[in-house]
Amino acid sequence: MMEIAGMVISGVSLLNDLWGRFKDLSTWIEADLLVDREYLSLALAEGQLEGLEQEYAWSREESVPTRELRGTHRVVIAFNSERKIKYRLCRGRERESRYPGP
Repeated sequence: MMEIAGMVISGVSLLNDLWGRFKDLSTWIEADLLVDREYLSLALAEGQLEGLEQEYAWSREESVPTRELRGTHRVVIAFNSERKIKYRLCRGRERESRYPGP
């Protein structure tokens, strides 16, 4: 019986931790981070991104939702945990933003 009670307490603790993380992530700001073509190769070399450069592609903004639904691409998200900002990596000017995806 004590083991079952221990599992119940652990389950409550787990739910409490998940709720706390959800509340924290929901307070983060989302923004675009404009980068140039060289950023991708440098980020891969520095270990900030994983994989090969050929696995990433720049996409037109209007094509991103379709590619995500197909499962062929995903948007690359960078984050700054100190400022609580999630960045979508975009190439070019703000009006002509394009998202890379592996």
